Amino acid sequence: MSDKKWFNKGVELTKLGRYEDALKAFEKAIEKNPQDDKAWYAKGVALAKLGKHEEAIEACEEAIEINSQFAKALFNKGVELGELGRHEEALKAYERAIEINPQYAEAWVNKGVALSKLGRHDEAIEAYEKAIKINPQSEKAWFNKGFELGELGKHEDALKAYEEAIEINPQFDIAWLNKGNELSKLERHEEALKACEKATEINPQLAEAWYAKGIELAKLGRHEEAIEAYEKAIEINPQYAEAWFSKGFELGELGKHEEAIEAYQKAIEINPQYAEAWGNKGVELSELGKHEEALKVYEKAIEVNPQFDKAWFNKGVVLGKLGRHEEALRAYEKAIEMNRQYAKAWYAKGVALAKVGKHEETKEAYEKAIEIDPKNALAYTNLGELFFKFGNLKEASEKIEKALNINGRLVSAWSLQGRIKIEQKAYDAASEAFKKAMYLDIGNPIHFLWDIYAYYLKAEFTLDSKDKKYQEEISRIIRNLEKMNETLSKNQKQEKEMRAYVLYFLGHFYLKSNDIFTAKEKLEECIKLKSKSSIEAPARKLLGNIWNYRIKPLWWRWWLNSPLYCWPKRIGFSILLLLIFALLLLHPFIPGWFPSLQINWSLYVSLIVFLIIILVSPSIEHIRTRNMEVELHSPPPYEPVLSPTVMEEKMKEIEAKYLESEKLK
Repeated sequence: MSDKKWFNKGVELTKLGRYEDALKAFEKAIEKNPQDDKAWYAKGVALAKLGKHEEAIEACEEAIEINSQFAKALFNKGVELGELGRHEEALKAYERAIEINPQYAEAWVNKGVALSKLGRHDEAIEAYEKAIKINPQSEKAWFNKGFELGELGKHEDALKAYEEAIEINPQFDIAWLNKGNELSKLERHEEALKACEKATEINPQLAEAWYAKGIELAKLGRHEEAIEAYEKAIEINPQYAEAWFSKGFELGELGKHEEAIEAYQKAIEINPQYAEAWGNKGVELSELGKHEEALKVYEKAIEVNPQFDKAWFNKGVVLGKLGRHEEALRAYEKAIEMNRQYAKAWYAKGVALAKVGKHEETKEAYEKAIEIDPKNALAYTNLGELFFKFGNLKEASEKIEKALNINGRLVSAWSLQGRIKIEQKAYDAASEAFKKAMYLDIGNPIHFLWDIYAYYLKAEFTLDSKDKKYQEEISRIIRNLEKMNETLSKNQKQEKEMRAYVLYFLGHFYLKSNDIFTAKEKLEECIKLKSKSSIEAPARKLLGNIWNYRIKPLWWRWWLNSPLYCWPKRIGFSILLLLIFALLLLHPFIPGWFPSLQINWSLYVSLIVFLIIILVSPSIEHIRTRNMEVELHSPPPYEPVLSPTVMEEKMKEIEAKYLESEKLK
């Protein structure tokens, strides 16, 4: 068979995809005619199809050596060099092909690709534009130009280039996908979604298009649909780690933390070096309160990528939740070391410094956070809190005003403003601030209590306690506290503690309104809650004061109906009665039973009288004899007054407990 016939046979076999057979045919043709440049070229094509890039290059070089003007061979040599990552050499091959044939549009396109790989994006765009000038219908040139423009951040121009590619080939699925990506960067998410959907319509097996569709749905807040899109991408490509990661993120957004962890774990199994997946897994574990596990996961993320600033930041957050503030501080400093412009890390560093009592450094950290991000309302609020703590109301007030100008819905800022207004004796303004906090943070009882406190201060400092208006204000406070008492759950520990404080306050305010029996009931209820809070001791003290010095029960009620230590008193009462009756009833029989026993009857009678005195002592205020007078009920050592200072102290106690319980959720 002649060399021509072997060559033609090779061409036909190549068309059939039988590259091994085609290669043998081309080798036979070369054997017959070693100077057949086309056979060497075709051999290179077959070798390229078989993934034998080095051998393909050698074949192309043989063709070029025979025919130095063989532009296609130079072009294919460039393609194979590119496959091996040898982009400088590939560029030279394309330039040589263009030199031979300046109208070689494909060579201009591939020259652009090589330049792009070398990071020379502006030159790459020039190459694509040259290709387009030669062949305006080159969809690949338009597509690649769009890609380069996107890389340079010229998203509007990139979008136009992709649209040109689509106009040439409306079925160009990747062009539709990239058009969607550019629209997304331009914040045109509805249009981006439509472009991604068009890509999936053209090619339902294009996993990247389903993934991009999920991204756009997520940005539009359609989280459930986003998850479905990611699942479709995963169905097409189960090893698509990014799709697993994004599915995890959306599950987390929906509060499905366990499922989110599973998705992140799958991404990690596919790519154990996926630092972001390790990091987000830690976030979800922390959301479930598994802080120790989260800490280990953040450490793994840092091990994978020691420069991962977010992992260092989140490690600091979880250490803070575990109360390890010094370690948290070091973690935040590491995050800042990685990224000096990390405003959140500076803010968190300030929080940690405040926890360890380094107030001057705390101030500096908050100020740095604000310098980086002047819209950081939380940093302004915490800075205001710091000034407030040290009595600088002017600075505190200025910082809070700035925080509220930035974010008028920041609850902590409204709460602090209320406390500042209290210190400034602007009680109505304080109440307005607490009401705003209540509106924004429905269900948080702290703001409600601060509002009640503001009302109380207004009544205490602007009204006389004998005025009718004063009693009306106290009644108003009681009504609000009663509403709060009804609202609070009786089961959850946190709300049980809160309710104990509310009942304690109710006891005081009912006492202020001279309703001593209701005051007694509220304090009894407070103690029966067994909240194990620090309010139990003062509640017992106040209840004892009311029972002994305000109600002054009859002696037998003091023993039998006491709200404190009821059973010990009842047992004591029973023992005393039994002793008295025994001594009274048995004395006639004692001489007969114990004839040898000498009874001092005077002492016997004195003992009975003494026991009777003990029994009725709760109703005896003093005993007077000829020579002395004994006070049995001295003046109460505890004055049951709920001063503003005491109430504020209790308010801060409640707030600290509530915030701690919220933090540990």
